[in-house]
Amino acid sequence: MRQDVPMTRGKGSAFSEEQTADTVRLAREIGSVARAAKDLDLTESALRKRVRQAEVDGGSGPAGALTSDEQVELRRLCRENRILEQERDFLKKAAAFFAKEQDRPARVIHAEKVMYPITLMGRVLKVSTSGYYKWPDSPALSESAWSDADLLTKIGAIHANA
Repeated sequence: MRQDVPMTRGKGSAFSEEQTADTVRLAREIGSVARAAKDLDLTESALRKRVRQAEVDGGSGPAGALTSDEQVELRRLCRENRILEQERDFLKKAAAFFAKEQDRPARVIHAEKVMYPITLMGRVLKVSTSGYYKWPDSPALSESAWSDADLLTKIGAIHANA
């Protein structure tokens, strides 16, 4: 292993941008990814992937390949899209629930907590998490309303596991 380019290796170990640039530079200088990978104690496929990504980031990669910045942005947008889809789906259910009964939003949250995160539902319905958790202490909720809410929760759990 070369001593002038210190590298760490381990499952899931992340390289800094500088380390990645050094590994790519070394592979190019040696002219063989396989030999450079062996010198650096890396897998050949990991080093080859870094070299290819450096080519894309430098503008000389294959047409349509995403740069590192574009990949980061794509991951962020996918996460954001997943959250928006959950909010949309929950709003559809909440609208149907409110069309049947005029009730507090906390009841909708209770009925759907198996399917959606409480924080997501609270954000959509403008209910604080603490407000939701105070809801069972409210005197306005009858015993039958609690039974209905529990039944809806159980039905949601069965549906989620089906």
